[in-house]
Amino acid sequence: MTGPRPAAAPPRVLLRLEGGHRWGLGHLMRGRVLASALAERGAAVTFATTAGTEAEARLRAAGEAVLALPAGTLLPDRPDVDVVVVDMLAQGDALATWERGRARLVAVDDRTAHGVADAVINPIVELDAPSTPPLHRGPAYAILPPALCGHIGRHRVRPQSERVLLAFGGSDDHGIAPRMIDLLRALPGPLTVVVNRPPAARYGAALDRAIADHPLPIEERDPQGDFFAALCDADLVLCAGGAMLFELAALGVPSAAVAGEPHERATIASLATLGTTVDLGPHEALGPHVAEAVESLLGDTARRASLSAAGRALVDGRGRERCATIIEDLWS
Repeated sequence: MTGPRPAAAPPRVLLRLEGGHRWGLGHLMRGRVLASALAERGAAVTFATTAGTEAEARLRAAGEAVLALPAGTLLPDRPDVDVVVVDMLAQGDALATWERGRARLVAVDDRTAHGVADAVINPIVELDAPSTPPLHRGPAYAILPPALCGHIGRHRVRPQSERVLLAFGGSDDHGIAPRMIDLLRALPGPLTVVVNRPPAARYGAALDRAIADHPLPIEERDPQGDFFAALCDADLVLCAGGAMLFELAALGVPSAAVAGEPHERATIASLATLGTTVDLGPHEALGPHVAEAVESLLGDTARRASLSAAGRALVDGRGRERCATIIEDLWS
């Protein structure tokens, strides 16, 4: 099955990920951004994901090449590729037993793969993580969409807060958005709350109820509009602890984050320590303290300016190219 690649053939990359309600959509979106960078460098990229999942459906709808795997299968047996990229959490033990053949192995966001993979790319900021090669760690490796980079430098910190935007991922399985809207009833106006309705959310009725008769003006972001422009127009973004924290940092948009998943707690805490966001705690503990923290941020121009400056200094928007270079070096 595996063998030397003909001289004229493009390098072959298999990008393994999952996406949907169980995993969220962040890995899927990031994978497509990375795949586009690899394709620009001449690679032929195939995605691998579990058959029948939302990830498979979305990738096929986007016209991507997809290998559908049986449930419980991490990787196909000795795939005929040059590099395998696994963008899934905590797969190190499974990867250690995989017979790689001639393919090189890259793990993304997976500390357990340290010592197993040829390269580990971990943009998640865990201050106690090992930093010896082949680990490439930190916000410099945050894989951000090229469309976002065109908005870097656009955000301006206004003396008077006017807009708060809520964006809790593609599925928001814990229903953070409707609960947050209820908590924001305590905020004084004038203030507009902008809601980014998650495309895969299952709580439409609960969100509608939270919006109805709210004392603050509430807008729903146009799903066909420019998402990054909407972020830049906000004075504060309330979000979860995934990739959006790095996107907001690059844009210089102040944020406050709620951990939707246990692994997000360390990311939020680390970025809060670095001064790019405010830690609102886990979603299980949402309460009046959250509204108090948000009100304090909205009224503190200097604090928001500090968050904005720290984010821009930490994330420069070139992580996509850095990660593509690491992978290109492996197939070269």
